[in-house]
Amino acid sequence: VELPQVLTDALTGAIETTTQSMEWALLHLAMNPDAQERARVEAFVDDGHGVFPWIRACVKESLRLTPPFYLHFRQLVKPVRHTEAPWSETAPLTLPEGTVVVM
Repeated sequence: VELPQVLTDALTGAIETTTQSMEWALLHLAMNPDAQERARVEAFVDDGHGVFPWIRACVKESLRLTPPFYLHFRQLVKPVRHTEAPWSETAPLTLPEGTVVVM
C-alpha cells in the first residue's frame, strides 16, 4: 500500500464521518422544532464566551443516537448464555458479566 493512498483514505474517512455526524444532527433538530428554535436562539445570543451549552448538548445527543461509526461496543451487565454457537466447538457458550461485545 502506498502512502498517498493511505493518507487519502484517512482524510476521506475523517471528512465522511464529520459530514455524516452533521447531517444526522441537522435531521434530529429538524424533527424537533422546539430544540431547533432553542439552538437557533442560543447561536444568535452569544455571550462572547462561545460556550453554547444547548447546542453542545444537541450534538452530544445526536452522536449518542446515531454514532458515525459502524461498530458498537457494549459491556454486558449480566451473563449471557448462547445455547447455539456455530463458531464454537464448545457450545453452549456463556459470556460473563463485564464482557465487552462488539456488534
